Amino acid sequence: MKKYKILFINSVFREGSTGNIVAGLFDYFSDINIECYAICGIKKKEEKNVIATTTALKQKCSIIGSRISGKHAMQDVHNTKEILKKIEEIDPDIVNIHNLHGFYINIKLLLDYFAEKQIPVVLNMHDCWDFTGHCSHFETLGCEKWIKGCGKCPGLKQYPKSYFLDKSRFNWNLKKELFSKLNLEIVTPCIWLKKLVERSFLRDKKISVIYNGIDTKTFHYRNSNLRESFGIEAKFVILGLASKWVKEENIKVIKAIRDIENIHVLLIGDTKVPETLKGIATGISYVHSPKRMSELYSIADVFVNLSLADTFPTVDIESIACGTPVITYDIGGAKEIIDQTTGVVVKEGDVKGIVNAIKAVKNNGKDFYAEKCKKRAYELFSNGLYRENMKNLIFKHLI
Repeated sequence: MKKYKILFINSVFREGSTGNIVAGLFDYFSDINIECYAICGIKKKEEKNVIATTTALKQKCSIIGSRISGKHAMQDVHNTKEILKKIEEIDPDIVNIHNLHGFYINIKLLLDYFAEKQIPVVLNMHDCWDFTGHCSHFETLGCEKWIKGCGKCPGLKQYPKSYFLDKSRFNWNLKKELFSKLNLEIVTPCIWLKKLVERSFLRDKKISVIYNGIDTKTFHYRNSNLRESFGIEAKFVILGLASKWVKEENIKVIKAIRDIENIHVLLIGDTKVPETLKGIATGISYVHSPKRMSELYSIADVFVNLSLADTFPTVDIESIACGTPVITYDIGGAKEIIDQTTGVVVKEGDVKGIVNAIKAVKNNGKDFYAEKCKKRAYELFSNGLYRENMKNLIFKHLI
């Protein structure tokens, strides 16, 4: 019986949300006797069959080249030619691509190779970059130029930044040409992104929705003494990500929250807290440990996600898996994660809506949501379900 080979491609491996997703698939398929290989930008440690395309120095050069030329993922010519030689040796039966952006690969050389060899490609989208001429998220810009062809881009200073030249139309046309030639199926992590892809130049490709999963053996309710250590035993605890809370657009939210009685805010990612929250907030440095993160979710009464642009917020899934309801802006696929029994979805930028939602969750009490949160996470967003669905989709192209 033939032993199939799968090649995974992503900017990172075994780090960050997409890197952990790819590594999880790599491990899962390896365990069911599929020969797995992975290509990434820079790898943190040596692993069998995991191939890095670049070094820290080369990546810096790629970043500079991209920012000067405006042509993202068009640097790294030499690196990619060397990688293609290795792909030729691997001779994969199917390729599973995740993020192509990230300053590590030349997409023209790579995708032309897959088209020429007629290798089936499954593209897991984690944002909108694959069908735009520049940005990975355009929600805050209110831009729809990506539908008919970019140009005069309003988001050049957003990731991936371009300091001098607007090559958004060139990039858009190039991606349209490259993807059109592929034997391609697209996977989106939510219905929201699928609907956007259906309006793009990729609308004629097969598009499937498979919700991302999390490790529910790690992210679950945990007893701990963290409340006592923070001195907030009797407080209504709000958990948030510092990087989202301190954005200028959310300053009004921070000021309004002070009016809610008996609260304490834990902000993860920075030991400093905004002046407007002094006395009712604690800053926590970046948390690397998933176990520690699950303890923080568990002691919170609510997780408030003030992100203004995201595709399918993993942190929201992690929170409900730990039994903690979520309040989030209506961005990306957030409302596919949260329903009325597991939190509140608020119109983007609605300060009063966020405050009222916190008050509502506070009045209902965490016990009202806890079991419903855990049930929803386990039934819809477990790693086991995600990987099984990915296996079925990939095997469809192999058998």
